[in-house]
Amino acid sequence: AALPCTLHGSAAAGKAPEAGGPSPRTAPLSGVLQQRIDPADGQARTIEEAQQFYAGTYGPAEVEVYWYEECKPKPTKRRY
Repeated sequence: AALPCTLHGSAAAGKAPEAGGPSPRTAPLSGVLQQRIDPADGQARTIEEAQQFYAGTYGPAEVEVYWYEECKPKPTKRRY
């Protein structure tokens, strides 16, 4: 599997964090490993899993940008 071509040239890749809030790369995850949905195949992965999955194809920095900028957080299940 390969990262979508939006990785190289995505307008979001060079975007600065919004003023007044933490950068998404430094925001605490409340002690929980966050999973995000990879749009390339629809699978939920942590950043570590994405690094392993794309190892040998993309460098760690490329995967990190892709994971934070292109992959959407996995929806949480609501408990009522």
